[in-house]
Amino acid sequence: MSERLTGKRIVLRKARMEDLDDIFPAIYGDAELLETMFMNLSPDREAAKARLARTIEMQKDKPLYFCALKDTDTVIGLGGMFEKEPGKFSEAGLAIARPHQNRGYGKEMLALLLEEAFLHQNADCFCYDCMAHNAQTKALPKFFGFSYAKTTMETRERDGKTFAVEEYVLTQDSYLTWRQAHATEKPVLREKQARFHMGTDRFHRDCIPVRAAHSGAV
Repeated sequence: MSERLTGKRIVLRKARMEDLDDIFPAIYGDAELLETMFMNLSPDREAAKARLARTIEMQKDKPLYFCALKDTDTVIGLGGMFEKEPGKFSEAGLAIARPHQNRGYGKEMLALLLEEAFLHQNADCFCYDCMAHNAQTKALPKFFGFSYAKTTMETRERDGKTFAVEEYVLTQDSYLTWRQAHATEKPVLREKQARFHMGTDRFHRDCIPVRAAHSGAV
């Protein structure tokens, strides 16, 4: 799995401790953003610092990334994926900071993950989950040609609220068809890492958003 994925305007890279000044106000400490996510809130800088250290450790052998602007290396979000079972991949949560939403960064991040999964990890399909009431985040799977699969009810651990979560699936054939129609898109530049496999368990909600952070990811 790649250590770094480079797109036209963003880079998906591993977290570093010096990212604290970006990630704390942008994601970890933004209560308004996190209201639309399953991710936990870090109430202060010290809590965010400890959380970042755990995230760095978690990302070492997994395809989990911080999303940074290519020109400045400023962290504006996070995202990643995992292999639920052989050949079946899923996003591990995508989040873009509110000041950077509605600029296409979420689309670019998911495009990088899809290219990595289908072209370099030989995925058969890719799953995407999102809260059913969030019309904005549902634009992402529709843009890439995902098909609706099912709806489940899930409870957020931190406050006990229950949400309808929709799952969308993209097959390899459908992705290749979409890719051909968007052939002018910039290819991914990759730094290689060993292939991974992680079981079916979701990631710790304290470290990475789970079940579709997605607020304003497009």
